[in-house]
Amino acid sequence: MSQAEPSPQALPWREDAAVHPAPRAPLHRAGVFGQLPATPFFLLAAYFFSRSSPRLEAWVLNLPQVGPVVRDYRAGRGIPLRAKALATALALLGAFLSLLRLPHPLAQALVVGLIAYGVYFIWKKVPTKTPTGQGR
Repeated sequence: MSQAEPSPQALPWREDAAVHPAPRAPLHRAGVFGQLPATPFFLLAAYFFSRSSPRLEAWVLNLPQVGPVVRDYRAGRGIPLRAKALATALALLGAFLSLLRLPHPLAQALVVGLIAYGVYFIWKKVPTKTPTGQGR
């Protein structure tokens, strides 16, 4: 006896979103498709790699575009104002697109709440890196 497939209306996402992830990978890395910019994920990766794999931690820290941001964040210097503004713009764009695509009001509220907290955290809890390198 096999279980019946859920109806498309019961799924919290659309079926056309289940395409192969490889073509979307650059967009995820840029933060365009995944609701959030990629930097927070690289910060988390560096944190976990520091406890599990020094080789992978070094790889993240030596990435040309992400490594300096991760190193500055770890040193308490924060992230640049431009990165904060870009992260906020992409997060708000992601929230807007999610509101258009998610059919369930609870899912919409969850997305808006998580993105609102992320924007709050970026602006209120993470120092802004100044040109001299000191966070404020």
